[in-house]
Amino acid sequence: MGEDVVDKVLERAGRWGKFQLRVFLCLLLATVFSAFSLSYIFTARDIKYRCYIPECEKSPLNASYNPDWLLEFVPFQDKSPSRCLRYASVNTSISRRESPACSKESVLQNMTVRCDQFVYQKKEITIVHDVCTIRKTKKK
Repeated sequence: MGEDVVDKVLERAGRWGKFQLRVFLCLLLATVFSAFSLSYIFTARDIKYRCYIPECEKSPLNASYNPDWLLEFVPFQDKSPSRCLRYASVNTSISRRESPACSKESVLQNMTVRCDQFVYQKKEITIVHDVCTIRKTKKK
């Protein structure tokens, strides 16, 4: 019984014509643009990141976002570490946490330098993460 009703409605509505094609294309266009904007909301989310401090951390992948010693090595803005700046190092040799290079005396807190590697608060992949990675590889 249901099929007969559908057939009668289709007979009354007629075949696929120019009007139906226009409506279909308008709906398709609206759907495509809304899908792009919805995708952007999830992929462009801004995540917290800071400079990697090679004097104190072994790897940017395993580093903690907000260790206790960070205040001595990175300027803070609004209670958050600066995203792109860190204090300049006194010596240029890269050392690890156990060495004396990772101390308050090993940085010049009156001079800042731009970062070339970053530590992220969460291990997420977003456009922000990808752009920083691309910039880093282009500099080399």
